[in-house]
Amino acid sequence: MARNIHWKVSFRTRSEKLGVLNLYEENYSGAVVELTPAAVPFETQEDSADAWFVPIRKQTGYIRVLDEGNTDGIMPVGMKDRYVEYKEDGSLKWCGYMVPDVFSSDWDVTPLEVEFPVVGGLGVLEGEYLNEDDGLGVVPLAKLMYDCLLATGVTYNRIYIPTEVFPYEGSLDDLYPLTIEVSRFNFFKDNDTLNSDDTDWTRYNGATCYEVLSEIMKLWGWTLRERGKDLWITSPKIEKSSYISFAKLGYMAEGRKMLGDGVKNSTEYE
Repeated sequence: MARNIHWKVSFRTRSEKLGVLNLYEENYSGAVVELTPAAVPFETQEDSADAWFVPIRKQTGYIRVLDEGNTDGIMPVGMKDRYVEYKEDGSLKWCGYMVPDVFSSDWDVTPLEVEFPVVGGLGVLEGEYLNEDDGLGVVPLAKLMYDCLLATGVTYNRIYIPTEVFPYEGSLDDLYPLTIEVSRFNFFKDNDTLNSDDTDWTRYNGATCYEVLSEIMKLWGWTLRERGKDLWITSPKIEKSSYISFAKLGYMAEGRKMLGDGVKNSTEYE
């Protein structure tokens, strides 16, 4: 299915940059509907915690517009029905989704001001689960990470990783720690339900993709963040980061090699 822009909100930021919110709908083929921005049309914030370290810091926020009779159908039904991108002067700054079934209105404003909550790509993983049909065998961490990140529905560009995990300069096909192998079975539990056709076959419930990524981050004391379509893994003792492309992570997940791979002074990974 193709995502196409259905609604658009354009406004000037406090720094006089052109801010544009694009709200997508699957298989939409009509004209783009321009919505009138409210006084504060878009804002986001990142999860915080009393403790310094949390494994994932997802982003949440709000879109605010004036309802002039042109917002019919804008409220999504599913968590990934309404993809959103925010750009400033043409540069992508944020991407995520409108949250379904929840919105609020300011009845003291004419025309009516409506507020729609949004969540970043990592946030939707709290409702996405590992698939038992993919097997419960041993896979590299790259496979678990790639499958979970695919479930966001966001096509990421790069993943920045602390250089502390690169103990040597070697082939990217042996990139530690993403090549460490673990059993997918660790992320499933017996739900005590037997298949009606085979009383010896047990069905398992998979952990959410959010839980899986959290456990991977906890192994090294990392925190996963999103910045536009880039993902950053940070650490308390980080000095600098290297990166791999999301496509490279996919090749590693499949156990395949990319042509032209190589390490350049352990600083950049394509």
